Amino acid sequence: MVKIEAVIHPSRVERAKVSLSQFSVLSFLISAVARQHSDDPPAASRTAKLEIVASDQDADDIVNAIISALRPASGTLVVSRLADMVNIRSGVHHQSLSGAVR
Repeated sequence: MVKIEAVIHPSRVERAKVSLSQFSVLSFLISAVARQHSDDPPAASRTAKLEIVASDQDADDIVNAIISALRPASGTLVVSRLADMVNIRSGVHHQSLSGAVR
């Protein structure tokens, strides 16, 4: 299981969402964020952050779909391995998307 984080311009969020529609994702979150390390004015430093949890097997395809949908715009993608994801309400652990749930 992987977590893919994309920091992009807010105007590109819809393009990213459309590019993900062909994939099965376990979790998808969109947040508005502001970069604090930038010398740019506050309005210029606003960005959106997408957080996607998906299977290992879909990770490369999802990253490539996001890149294809958003080019030539700038942004950052980070892919991290996840050991587990727990649903707070049900307490269900999703150790992988292939069915290993405890």
